[in-house]
Amino acid sequence: MAHRYGMDDWRAVRRELATGRTVRDVAARTGVSRGTVHRWAHAGGPPDWMWSEMGVAEPGGGTRPARSPRQRLGYEDRCVIFAMAREGATHAEIARALGCHRTTVGRELGRCAAGAYDPRLAQRAAEESARRPRPRRVDSDARLRSYVVRGLAERWSPRQISARMASEYPDDGRMRLSHEAIYQALYVQGRGSLRQELRVELALRSGRSSRRPRSRLPERRGRRTWVDGCEVSLRPAEAEDRSVPGHWEGDLVVGPGTACLVTLVERRTRYLEMRRLDARDSRTVVDLLVEMVSAVPVFVNEKVDTLPCRRPTD
Repeated sequence: MAHRYGMDDWRAVRRELATGRTVRDVAARTGVSRGTVHRWAHAGGPPDWMWSEMGVAEPGGGTRPARSPRQRLGYEDRCVIFAMAREGATHAEIARALGCHRTTVGRELGRCAAGAYDPRLAQRAAEESARRPRPRRVDSDARLRSYVVRGLAERWSPRQISARMASEYPDDGRMRLSHEAIYQALYVQGRGSLRQELRVELALRSGRSSRRPRSRLPERRGRRTWVDGCEVSLRPAEAEDRSVPGHWEGDLVVGPGTACLVTLVERRTRYLEMRRLDARDSRTVVDLLVEMVSAVPVFVNEKVDTLPCRRPTD
């Protein structure tokens, strides 16, 4: 016998629970039994039977919230893909139901063998893939790392190492590494990087200890600015790699008229301080930055993984 609850009921219960109402009140307002409300309150997502019984006519319960085409697929989106693909819907039909491009649907289904798509497994794989920071392949694969270190010791350039690796191991897909990945492992100082074994100026034939600037804009000469000595290109390697806390980035977000936002972000923890200004002259901005820095809690500069963002204040 089909279940009498659908995705609309699930969303309604979760909305009511988010307001702080009791299980009894939520059950009375939504028409869902108290036992079901209690189970859904402790569930991380809709029940398995719900996504398995979703139909093509009304994917997701018929009242899916509007989503941006750039928004990443979520668990409910993957449930819709599963249900509609099972009923024989085309990629274009599924995309219209989700509000995304059909190539997004094609890539999602293409990751699994025909008829083997499971939204639960796909969601877990997507969450695992989105984790940051990712370990570099040159750090996690001892065989690959050994080849790169040996090549640098032989005075091969990173491009030569990448090309020779593909030539010597044509049938081994694991023995592939771009020259850019080698450069990053050399120049970015962080845990497990090649800097632990090789000095950059000795590892590279050019003898450079830092990268050439990639900008094609002509260099301005004879004009000193207030950022002299504080350029992003001169920040230490540990700040570039986000390996240690205590390094901050500031920005001025300009709005209409004279309104603007001043932001400070700690690179390691992504802790955010944000203030609003109605004037953006240098003295006002500098004074506000001094005030914001002095108000930063001490624990922010300690090694923590996640911190809440403060709401902007007037």
